[in-house]
Amino acid sequence: MEALTQFTMNQILELEIIQDEFSEADQKTEDYLIKQIDNLYHQLHLMYDGKCKREHDEVEGKDYYIEKWYDEMKETDVLIFKHRTSGFVPRLSSSYDTQPFNWTDIYIIRYTEGNGRKYVVDVTNNKEKWILENNSTRDEDQFEKLSDFDIERRTIKMYN
Repeated sequence: MEALTQFTMNQILELEIIQDEFSEADQKTEDYLIKQIDNLYHQLHLMYDGKCKREHDEVEGKDYYIEKWYDEMKETDVLIFKHRTSGFVPRLSSSYDTQPFNWTDIYIIRYTEGNGRKYVVDVTNNKEKWILENNSTRDEDQFEKLSDFDIERRTIKMYN
Protein backbone atom coordinates (compact mmCIF):
# COMPACT_ATOMS: atom_id res chain seq x y z
CA MET A 1 0.00 0.00 0.00
CA GLU A 2 2.80 2.42 0.84
CA ALA A 3 4.46 1.76 -2.52
CA LEU A 4 1.16 2.53 -4.28
CA THR A 5 0.82 5.87 -2.48
CA GLN A 6 4.42 6.82 -3.27
CA PHE A 7 3.86 5.92 -6.93
CA THR A 8 0.61 7.92 -7.05
CA MET A 9 2.26 10.96 -5.47
CA ASN A 10 5.13 10.74 -7.97
CA GLN A 11 2.60 10.67 -10.81
CA ILE A 12 0.92 13.80 -9.46
CA LEU A 13 4.24 15.63 -9.22
CA GLU A 14 5.16 14.63 -12.80
CA LEU A 15 1.79 15.75 -14.16
CA GLU A 16 2.08 19.05 -12.27
CA ILE A 17 5.46 19.63 -13.96
CA ILE A 18 3.90 18.86 -17.35
CA GLN A 19 1.03 21.23 -16.52
CA ASP A 20 3.54 24.00 -15.72
CA GLU A 21 5.16 23.43 -19.12
CA PHE A 22 1.71 23.87 -20.64
CA SER A 23 1.15 27.33 -19.19
CA GLU A 24 0.36 28.62 -22.68
CA ALA A 25 -1.35 25.45 -23.93
CA ASP A 26 -4.83 25.18 -25.29
CA GLN A 27 -7.68 24.94 -22.79
CA LYS A 28 -8.57 21.36 -23.73
CA THR A 29 -5.08 20.07 -22.88
CA GLU A 30 -4.93 22.04 -19.64
CA ASP A 31 -8.38 20.75 -18.62
CA TYR A 32 -7.26 17.17 -19.35
CA LEU A 33 -4.16 17.51 -17.16
CA ILE A 34 -6.15 19.12 -14.33
CA LYS A 35 -8.66 16.26 -14.48
CA GLN A 36 -5.89 13.65 -14.28
CA ILE A 37 -4.27 15.41 -11.31
CA ASP A 38 -7.65 15.74 -9.56
CA ASN A 39 -8.35 12.03 -10.10
CA LEU A 40 -5.00 11.09 -8.57
CA TYR A 41 -5.55 13.40 -5.58
CA HIS A 42 -8.98 11.78 -5.14
CA GLN A 43 -7.28 8.36 -5.02
CA LEU A 44 -4.89 9.65 -2.34
CA HIS A 45 -7.80 10.91 -0.25
CA LEU A 46 -9.33 7.43 -0.47
CA MET A 47 -6.04 5.77 0.50
CA TYR A 48 -5.73 7.98 3.59
CA ASP A 49 -9.44 7.99 4.49
CA GLY A 50 -9.58 7.17 8.17
CA LYS A 51 -11.70 8.48 11.03
CA CYS A 52 -9.01 10.90 12.23
CA LYS A 53 -8.57 12.39 8.73
CA ARG A 54 -12.33 12.72 8.19
CA GLU A 55 -12.70 14.57 11.52
CA HIS A 56 -9.74 16.81 10.66
CA ASP A 57 -11.10 17.55 7.18
CA GLU A 58 -14.51 18.59 8.58
CA VAL A 59 -12.78 21.41 10.45
CA GLU A 60 -9.81 22.28 8.21
CA GLY A 61 -11.02 21.23 4.73
CA LYS A 62 -9.25 18.99 2.19
CA ASP A 63 -6.41 21.30 1.18
CA TYR A 64 -3.54 18.78 0.96
CA TYR A 65 -0.33 18.79 -0.99
CA ILE A 66 2.67 16.52 -1.51
CA GLU A 67 5.98 17.23 0.20
CA LYS A 68 9.35 15.49 0.03
CA TRP A 69 10.56 14.41 3.47
CA TYR A 70 13.67 12.56 4.63
CA ASP A 71 12.78 9.35 6.50
CA GLU A 72 15.64 8.75 8.92
CA MET A 73 14.61 5.15 9.63
CA LYS A 74 14.60 4.23 5.95
CA GLU A 75 17.47 6.63 5.22
CA THR A 76 15.80 7.89 2.07
CA ASP A 77 13.51 10.63 0.80
CA VAL A 78 9.82 9.81 0.78
CA LEU A 79 6.77 11.76 -0.28
CA ILE A 80 4.15 12.66 2.31
CA PHE A 81 0.54 13.78 1.96
CA LYS A 82 0.24 16.88 4.14
CA HIS A 83 -2.47 19.43 4.94
CA ARG A 84 -1.46 22.82 3.61
CA THR A 85 -2.44 24.98 6.61
CA SER A 86 -2.50 22.70 9.65
CA GLY A 87 0.47 20.49 8.72
CA PHE A 88 -1.58 17.37 9.54
CA VAL A 89 -0.19 14.18 7.97
CA PRO A 90 -2.83 11.41 7.90
CA ARG A 91 -2.11 7.70 8.23
CA LEU A 92 -2.89 5.25 5.48
CA SER A 93 -6.32 3.68 5.74
CA SER A 94 -6.29 -0.04 6.46
CA SER A 95 -9.58 -0.48 4.62
CA TYR A 96 -8.53 0.97 1.26
CA ASP A 97 -9.40 -1.36 -1.59
CA THR A 98 -7.23 -0.70 -4.61
CA GLN A 99 -9.19 0.60 -7.55
CA PRO A 100 -8.92 -0.99 -10.99
CA PHE A 101 -6.60 0.90 -13.29
CA ASN A 102 -4.92 0.65 -16.64
CA TRP A 103 -1.37 1.51 -17.63
CA THR A 104 -1.37 4.03 -20.47
CA ASP A 105 1.43 5.50 -22.53
CA ILE A 106 1.33 9.23 -23.12
CA TYR A 107 3.58 11.20 -25.42
CA ILE A 108 4.86 14.65 -24.54
CA ILE A 109 5.56 16.38 -27.85
CA ARG A 110 8.11 19.20 -27.81
CA TYR A 111 9.40 21.41 -30.58
CA THR A 112 12.73 23.23 -30.73
CA GLU A 113 12.77 26.52 -32.61
CA GLY A 114 15.75 27.66 -34.65
CA ASN A 115 16.93 29.86 -31.77
CA GLY A 116 17.05 26.82 -29.44
CA ARG A 117 13.87 27.64 -27.53
CA LYS A 118 12.12 24.38 -26.71
CA TYR A 119 8.44 24.22 -25.78
CA VAL A 120 5.72 21.64 -25.30
CA VAL A 121 3.38 21.45 -28.27
CA ASP A 122 0.96 18.82 -26.97
CA VAL A 123 0.40 15.72 -24.85
CA THR A 124 -1.37 12.78 -26.45
CA ASN A 125 -1.94 9.07 -26.05
CA ASN A 126 -1.58 8.44 -29.81
CA LYS A 127 1.27 10.21 -31.60
CA GLU A 128 0.34 8.80 -35.02
CA LYS A 129 -3.20 10.24 -34.87
CA TRP A 130 -1.79 13.44 -33.45
CA ILE A 131 0.53 14.03 -36.44
CA LEU A 132 -2.37 13.38 -38.83
CA GLU A 133 -4.50 15.98 -37.03
CA ASN A 134 -1.54 18.36 -36.82
CA ASN A 135 -1.04 18.14 -40.59
CA SER A 136 -4.76 18.32 -41.44
CA THR A 137 -4.65 22.14 -41.56
CA ARG A 138 -1.39 22.34 -43.54
CA ASP A 139 -0.67 22.24 -47.23
CA GLU A 140 0.92 18.95 -48.31
CA ASP A 141 4.29 20.59 -48.94
CA GLN A 142 4.20 21.92 -45.33
CA PHE A 143 3.52 18.54 -43.64
CA GLU A 144 5.54 17.81 -40.52
CA LYS A 145 6.92 14.41 -39.49
CA LEU A 146 7.09 12.94 -36.01
CA SER A 147 10.88 13.11 -36.33
CA ASP A 148 10.58 16.93 -36.47
CA PHE A 149 9.66 16.83 -32.78
CA ASP A 150 11.26 15.65 -29.55
CA ILE A 151 8.79 13.06 -28.26
CA GLU A 152 9.02 11.72 -24.73
CA ARG A 153 7.01 8.62 -23.84
CA ARG A 154 5.77 8.20 -20.28
CA THR A 155 3.69 5.43 -18.82
CA ILE A 156 1.01 6.57 -16.42
CA LYS A 157 -1.67 4.86 -14.38
CA MET A 158 -5.21 5.73 -15.49
CA TYR A 159 -7.94 5.02 -12.97
CA ASN A 160 -11.38 3.96 -14.14
